[in-house]
Order: sequence, then structure tokens, then C-alpha cells
Amino acid sequence: MKKSEIVISVLLSLIKDMENDWNRKEREAYTMSKLLEIPWLKDGSFYTNDKKNRDKLKKIYFEHRHSSFTSSELGGGYFIIHEPFGSKSSPDYLLITPNGILGIEDKSNKKNKIEWNSGTPGQDKIITFFQKGEKKVYLFTSWDYNWTLEASKTYDKIKEQVRKYADELYKEKMIPLGPAFSKMKLYSRAHLCDFHNLTNHDETQANVKKLFGWILDGEEHISMVEDNSVYVQGKLF
Repeated sequence: MKKSEIVISVLLSLIKDMENDWNRKEREAYTMSKLLEIPWLKDGSFYTNDKKNRDKLKKIYFEHRHSSFTSSELGGGYFIIHEPFGSKSSPDYLLITPNGILGIEDKSNKKNKIEWNSGTPGQDKIITFFQKGEKKVYLFTSWDYNWTLEASKTYDKIKEQVRKYADELYKEKMIPLGPAFSKMKLYSRAHLCDFHNLTNHDETQANVKKLFGWILDGEEHISMVEDNSVYVQGKLF
């Protein structure tokens, strides 16, 4: 089997032993343990345990330069890191291979909906959605949302504008009410709600196979967030 086929098989089979009352930490710890049972896939957390390395990798990831960083930086091979940039940051897992880096996001719900919170479906990532009601795993990608580099940059600008507006509005309305309010600050956080029925995904998993095929098997590099943005439109819409 190809490496991509092995990883897809592991992700789809995770639900068998998962309990619906597991919290996110329990689910992600189990997922990581099953992925590390793959003989050629190693834990790369030793690299991001070093803050300098972590900051370097985070900058590359969020600047959408996913093919510019390879596992040669870690000595070569295939690695996965759980919460590479911390528990509050996307992605939940990061694959580092001879071909580049690829994020995997863990989501779950009893309904067919996702709460992205402060994150997005962007960054050329794989999304594993655990549908607790059906006891089933759905795999899809940021491509299925048509979440391009333009979408990522536009959304980031919107978040920054909202943050600045909230800050200015707080200063305008609250500070005049008394000196105590100058020692406080309004924290505005983006929360992206997704109203797609996620069971309407592409059952052929064409985009999932293409992304994993690139990162794990060295097949054609196809991206929506790097300059050579070519993709297969999914059926999520």
C-alpha cells in the first residue's frame, strides 16, 4: 500500500474504538497513538520543543510556504507532531515529510456541523470530522471549501479590522465611564461558524487523496495557497 493509503485507512478506522464521551484531548491522544503505530511515521515533537525551531516552522506554515520546509531539517524521514504550535493554534497535527508540511485538523460534533472557532478550513489542510451521532469519520480538505490563498488573506484582514474596531469602540465608549476601565481591555476573538452539512462531502475523497498523495507519496504538488494553485473542486457546496 502507498503511504497515503495507509494513513487514510488509519484515520477512517479511528472511530471504532472511540467513545462519544471522549473529550478533545482524549480523542487527539488516541489518534496520535494510532498514527505512531505506523512503522515509518515518527514523533517529530523533538524539533518543535525548541522554541527557535517552533517559531521558524510556524512562520513558514502561516505564510503558506508548505513545500519550502521538508524533513531534511529533522534528519530525513516522515514525522508527525501533535499541536506543533500549541493547544490554542491550528493545526492539531502537522506532517513533515521529504515533500513538505501538511496540517491535519481534528473536529467533532453530534451534528453535521463544524465550529471553527478562531481557526479556518484553510492552509491546504486535511480535516478529520468525527460525527458522533453516526459514529463515523469524514475526511475532506480546505480545497472542498475553495479556501484559496486569497480567501485566507481576506479573512485575516477582516479579523484584524474587527479587532481594531472593537478596541477603538471600547476606548470611545468605556474609558469615559471611569478610570477603572482604562485598566481593562476588550478581547475580541473571531469565531467562524460553518453551516454546511458536512455529510455532503465528496465520497471519492479525490482532494484528500491528492493532498496525501503529494505529502506522503511524492506525487504532483497541488496547492491552493502557494503560487501553483491548482485543485479539484469538492462537492461540499
